[in-house]
Amino acid sequence: MKKEIVLLLLSSVFVLAVYGQKPKIKFGKVSNEELEMTTCKIDTNAAAVVLYDYGSFNCDGFTFNKKMRIKILKESGLEYGDFVFKSYWKSDVKGFTFNLENGEVVKSKLQRSSIFLENVNDDYYRLKIAMPNVKVGSVIDIQLNVEGLPMDWYFQREIPVLYSELNMGGCDYVQFRKNFFGFEPLSYSSQSQWVAENMPAFKVEPHMRNPMDYMTRFEIEIMRINYPGVFINLSSDWDGVVKTLNEHVRFGASFKRANFFLRSMAKDIEDSCTTQEAKLKAAIKDIQQIKWNGDERLTLSFDDLNYQYKKGYGSSADMNIGLIVLLRKLDFEAYPVVLSTRSSGKLSKQYASLNKLNYVLAYVKLNDDWILVDATEEMLPYYLLPERCLNDYGRIADLDKPGWVDITPGGKFKTYAMYNLNVNDDFTITGENDNAYYDYAAYEKRKDYYTSSDKDEYIQDYLTKRSNVKVNDYEFTDFDSIYKPVKENFKVEIENSVMAADSLVYIQLMPFEQIKENPFNEEKRLYPIDFIYPIERSGTITYTIPDNLKVIEVPENLALKMPDNSIDYTYSVSNFGNKVIVNYRLRINQYFISQLEYDKIKMLYGYILEKEAEPLVLKIKNGSN
Repeated sequence: MKKEIVLLLLSSVFVLAVYGQKPKIKFGKVSNEELEMTTCKIDTNAAAVVLYDYGSFNCDGFTFNKKMRIKILKESGLEYGDFVFKSYWKSDVKGFTFNLENGEVVKSKLQRSSIFLENVNDDYYRLKIAMPNVKVGSVIDIQLNVEGLPMDWYFQREIPVLYSELNMGGCDYVQFRKNFFGFEPLSYSSQSQWVAENMPAFKVEPHMRNPMDYMTRFEIEIMRINYPGVFINLSSDWDGVVKTLNEHVRFGASFKRANFFLRSMAKDIEDSCTTQEAKLKAAIKDIQQIKWNGDERLTLSFDDLNYQYKKGYGSSADMNIGLIVLLRKLDFEAYPVVLSTRSSGKLSKQYASLNKLNYVLAYVKLNDDWILVDATEEMLPYYLLPERCLNDYGRIADLDKPGWVDITPGGKFKTYAMYNLNVNDDFTITGENDNAYYDYAAYEKRKDYYTSSDKDEYIQDYLTKRSNVKVNDYEFTDFDSIYKPVKENFKVEIENSVMAADSLVYIQLMPFEQIKENPFNEEKRLYPIDFIYPIERSGTITYTIPDNLKVIEVPENLALKMPDNSIDYTYSVSNFGNKVIVNYRLRINQYFISQLEYDKIKMLYGYILEKEAEPLVLKIKNGSN
């Protein structure tokens, strides 16, 4: 037994020794081997590779140093010459790009003009860097010195990582917490040192949430700073986060200020609206006098909302905090709900994180129901949230009403297509196409319509997806009424949808609505499937067949359903005299599905592809053409 313990201890010492010796790489000095490298040893298809990524925290100086080296292998890897880093404080950055040109090493220095610093929120900065002279074969060196701790550390990326090490030595001054994400294991870990070697590239899968939720990485959150003469207690738990926000001059304090333009709005709404729903709609429309500038924020841009109103544009926080204040003046119960958007990654209920929060919504009691409302999108009805907000749950940021709120879509991505088509003697097809779009589908259609320069451009987009169609006339309905479905009507002429061979004629029954590719064609699935919202795609296609053709073969009907009813599909073809009617419907009822169901979903989509590709078979009567 003693011998086993000794061997175990010796083994541990050996492991520490191995991982304590990181690769001998000096910033600003690259080897010929690195410059001449043409493929990655662990992934020959890689467009680029992280050769080295090392970070170390110095407690005495309260600084963090990061050195990173990347090799560009292909044209598609040139994007890895641009970097984005996050930190609590401003950063000092240096960088070089190395190229081998005519046998000589050419060294290009990163210039200040290629470094962009963006203050995202209070002490949260985003550093954007564009490295010079990046080309296939380049080796890039980056070094950052940051005050304080890093906000995160990525052991895995969308390109392979040969070596990544994070050192966070003991420090009595700072207490922090790390939240681990990812499926790929580390090579070594201790209380203060973590190492990954030969980490495979993260592969983005179709219909997946933010890759950040699945990459092997740390999120690092400062909980407490206790330096001689300085004591700062930050986010030890979610109640503490809410307390901090309520004391913030651009968050909690903003609900108590006198905003004169909101007071005037409230009086006008009270005078003109009689129902709660009418008041809510009017309040949102009035707040939208401030146009959203695309900035996603947790706190106000400035101390005073009146300033944003005068400018005529503002951030998401300016609009949604303004909406909460206005609704309270209208005697609504309304509270702020803070969240992390999909691009920022998923929140953890277990680990409080102030810097993870980047958005605020209004949580409003409408009659007897509580709903979440966002004012930024003019083309969304109040009961639908923007896609960026659909990230599971948010936290009510009010000391009197603590708790979590589920963030659900509130509607579907729903489309319905109807075709009334005539098959002509010359085998062209003419008729009408009516489309209806609901909820999120209507929102996307409105965006497409209003971002087009004119109707002709919008029609051209319709035709681009239907290369064999000519539009003879069209009509649009309710594009400007966000509480109604969008409707389209097209008079169409279709060519090359009918194929004749000897006396037989084949008609592709779903020339435009057919699903032609399986989005789930990989052998296995590693991560959950995220459709964002429920989806319903359905339609009816009616063909009128000419007298010289006789239907001889109709595709069989098909009904499919996942065991848990997360997805169902029906397809039927009926023949009544000279009419052939196709009905189809695909419903995705559960928009977040475990990867364990992947094989079933893959098989279901395979059946759909086969069924929708089956033609209607007819015969030419009397052999005449």
